[in-house]
Order: sequence, then structure tokens, then C-alpha cells
Amino acid sequence: MAAGAELQLAGKVALVTGATSGIGLETAAALAELGATVVLGARNPAKAKETADLIQERHPGGQPASFPSRSAQPGCRSLSRAKVEVGPELDLKSLDNIRKFVSEFEKQRRPLHIL
Repeated sequence: MAAGAELQLAGKVALVTGATSGIGLETAAALAELGATVVLGARNPAKAKETADLIQERHPGGQPASFPSRSAQPGCRSLSRAKVEVGPELDLKSLDNIRKFVSEFEKQRRPLHIL
């Protein structure tokens, strides 16, 4: 990346698994800070909601959205506005659960840019 260039992810949709703690949490927060709409995929939707609230506290200006939502708006340039959505339960140990999550996401008919 060139010196002085800023990475901006406005209008991009990112799915982060394992986002309720550790590197997943930090990844979700960083993507949201850069303007991406972040969908949290987690086994525990209640804990994911707490994570979304935490990211909102770190990067105020936006409101956490409930999945499904069409909150990714092209042209939105505010880097301080965190857009975080809590997806339905996502247990990566269960192929049936993964398929259900994908089905719900596909119903939104929006792209997924970052996984």
C-alpha cells in the first residue's frame, strides 16, 4: 500500500466467524472501523450481540443491526461508523447448520466480499 493511502471498506460486506473473542473480535472491530458491514457468525447469538455492542462502543456513530439487514450502502464513507450485524447461529462443526446460515444469507441477495 502506498504511503498515505487509506484502506477503506465502505460498501463491502464481511463475514467474521469466531468473532466473540480473541483475534476474531479484533478482526471484526478493525473491519467495522474501516467501514465494512460486518456480519458476526457465532454459535451463541446472545454472545455475538454483546460483541456487536462492544464494537459499537469502540466505534460509535452507527447502530447494531439485527440480521438480516441491507445496511451496506455504497458511497458510505464514514470510517468511524461501525456497522455490525448478528447473524443466525453458525456452528462450523455442523454442515447442516452451515447450510442453514448460507441459505439465510443468500436470501438477502447481497454480495459477500470478505470471509
